[in-house]
Amino acid sequence: MFRDAFGKRFHECEFIDKDKVKELVSEAESAQGSFTCSEFFPIVGLGWLVDCISRKHMRLKDVFFKLDTMFQGVIDYYLHPGKISKDHRDIVDVMLDVIQFVSRRSRIGAITMIGAKTKLVITLKVMKKVQGEIQDRLGNNKERITEEDLDKVPFLNMVINETLRLDAAAPLLLPRETMAHIKVQGYDIPPKTQILVNTWAIGRHPKYWTNPEEFNPERFMDSPVDYKG
Repeated sequence: MFRDAFGKRFHECEFIDKDKVKELVSEAESAQGSFTCSEFFPIVGLGWLVDCISRKHMRLKDVFFKLDTMFQGVIDYYLHPGKISKDHRDIVDVMLDVIQFVSRRSRIGAITMIGAKTKLVITLKVMKKVQGEIQDRLGNNKERITEEDLDKVPFLNMVINETLRLDAAAPLLLPRETMAHIKVQGYDIPPKTQILVNTWAIGRHPKYWTNPEEFNPERFMDSPVDYKG
């Protein structure tokens, strides 16, 4: 199990105190396997009160705190530059990559929302038009707009499109690799070449957009282009 998770056998893990791990595992098994009144008498908190008096809850919290401290130490070791060789990627590496990816996506979404709100505050005419459309088509008591509501508010869709045009969620798309020799605008690109598509520049190119720096949602009226491309 240790070899799958950390890429090393238990006795080879220099970043884990082996004696403390053995002691902690034994303590966790004892605490979780012991009888707790709250599991058998959950009504009116009677079992919980008995467990508090007998310090069962305190013992469990202490065990979980020690486990959290141990896991945090492992994460800190993996995140420290130069500590772990990246020649062999294990489960912890993959899990940290997933967490960091989700975190970045969350920040990108928040930044895009802030950009949209800022533009609406600056262009009061657009903001009033959006508010009026939502109130007229969805009602004053609508607390949250769902994906199903978007078809009813076309101008809001235009605002979304214009926001993503000016402030793309990512300035560059994920890298692509050419499978064969191609020619783009007179440039020869050989196979196995990594290509980055600059969505930020496309969204502001004067060849394709009139007054590209202006926040103008109406440019998407009767337009086949949306935020998907």
